[in-house]
Amino acid sequence: MINSKFKIQNSKFFFLIAISILFLSIAGYTTPNIDDISRLENSGLSEEAKGHYDKAFALYEKLIRETSDSVQQEVYLRRIFDMRFSISNKTNVLKICKYIRKGRKSSRFLKSLATWFMLQLYLEDGKIERAKSLCAKLGFIQNWFIIGPFDNDGKTGFDREYPPETEIKISSEYQGKDRKVKWRHMNIESPLGFVDLGATFRPNKNTCSYLLTFVKSNKKREVVFRIGHDDAIKIWLNNSLVFSNNNYHAARFDQSHARVLLNKGWNKILIKLCQKQGKWELLFRITSPNGNRISRLKVRANLPVNIAEHVPVEDTEKTSSGNISFLEESIKTDADNAQLYYYLAYLYNKSLPYDENKHKDFLCITKALQLNPNNPFYSYLGANLAHQPNKRRDLLEKTIKLNPDFTIAFYQLAKYYLNANNLTKALHIVNKCLDINPSFLPAICLKISIYSKQGLTPLIPPLLEEIKDAPAYKKETQNSIIRYYEHHRSQEETLAQLRKLSEIDFMDNYAREKIIKILLKTSKNSEALNRLCEMSALSPYDTWRYLRRAKIYADRYQFHKAIKV
Repeated sequence: MINSKFKIQNSKFFFLIAISILFLSIAGYTTPNIDDISRLENSGLSEEAKGHYDKAFALYEKLIRETSDSVQQEVYLRRIFDMRFSISNKTNVLKICKYIRKGRKSSRFLKSLATWFMLQLYLEDGKIERAKSLCAKLGFIQNWFIIGPFDNDGKTGFDREYPPETEIKISSEYQGKDRKVKWRHMNIESPLGFVDLGATFRPNKNTCSYLLTFVKSNKKREVVFRIGHDDAIKIWLNNSLVFSNNNYHAARFDQSHARVLLNKGWNKILIKLCQKQGKWELLFRITSPNGNRISRLKVRANLPVNIAEHVPVEDTEKTSSGNISFLEESIKTDADNAQLYYYLAYLYNKSLPYDENKHKDFLCITKALQLNPNNPFYSYLGANLAHQPNKRRDLLEKTIKLNPDFTIAFYQLAKYYLNANNLTKALHIVNKCLDINPSFLPAICLKISIYSKQGLTPLIPPLLEEIKDAPAYKKETQNSIIRYYEHHRSQEETLAQLRKLSEIDFMDNYAREKIIKILLKTSKNSEALNRLCEMSALSPYDTWRYLRRAKIYADRYQFHKAIKV
């Protein structure tokens, strides 16, 4: 009889051999080296340059799965998300986001970013409840007391001390920009997590306002405030200033960070948000220092009892802005690395962590071009980041000179000349673009726009046949079809095309508003009402939708419903 101990040892030995053979037999089971990743990256960029977005997507997806570089993962996740309407199957974008959320090698920030993208994808597919569930998991705070607007002419309001900075009396009234103002409660659940002050206050230009909420922690703990702010912002925690940023820019997901210490019990959070013009929004969430959601935090906007009037905030470590901070530090020790500047320019543009007038993204890509002037990908990114039209044109021409097959550079150059009303030049360049890639449908859409401006309407229908029911570029092609139908087809035919666009992107406001106008004109009030309810769920701060719903109810003599809306 064979010894049982010998049996166990041998079984372990054969098991290890079997596992080794299994791993060796799996195709491609090797750790990719830097050269392999670089080839994937360059191949993906080359396919994107040719307008082959499905091929570029496949390469970027493989890169994300194989690279361990957090910067590359973020850059190419963002690129994949941006090309979602250009590829044949938008569901693939959702799949890679889910992969990142569950992946062990993905950073906490990357998982949160993937969740943020998933939220938007669900909204574009009309899955509002799923989007709201993800919004809740990200932990955006939308329950606030608000007061304002106060004056911010000449951006002077940022440093001016208004009464809410010295006292919190919910019943008090103060002099605002144009009239007396007082605190009011706002708890509107936006599926995107935004607090929209631009829709809430009048006036909403050259103003500032305050937001107040209270957070209860079951223990003393270190947390991170993750903020997207349009525009300048100050944050006080328990009456101590913990974050100040006097930059004016659009709000982005997790754009700024403040590492703070919450006390056990209730903590007061006061935010001052300044505004110049345009959108006036806030994204605010609280996470653990590593980015995880804190499940035991309670939020309420009404004033709790037994909160300390002033609790000094202890100093904590500075929180980095993820990959942006990493690249900024890397450049200090590797100042001649053009690729670092290229990545940093791209992420600066996506995150906007600087004042809109500084153009740090363009300065970075300019530095990359100085170090490597013959890289067409750098010059193309520079063209997209250029704020002066002529500089944009020069960089597009440089890109084409460096790579005569750079299809999307031809396309962007044709758009430049179309916007400059040089229709002959625009048509010449768009034809060159189609010579390189005849299946690049955005160029055909651009050609339709040029013919329309030239008054060559009879030449358009054959082009519409080419783009109809396109497997890729669905949103862009559908927009071209709609623009033609609005002027040359019946309302019912136009309505059918608008419905298609709404199926492609449920969030497309142009399609939804046009649909409602046609429905109301054709006395299809019930469907118009349903559409308006959907739009209110998507954009709960948009008062126009509520007014339209109220009018429909009033026209039906349902005054109780009209008053409620």
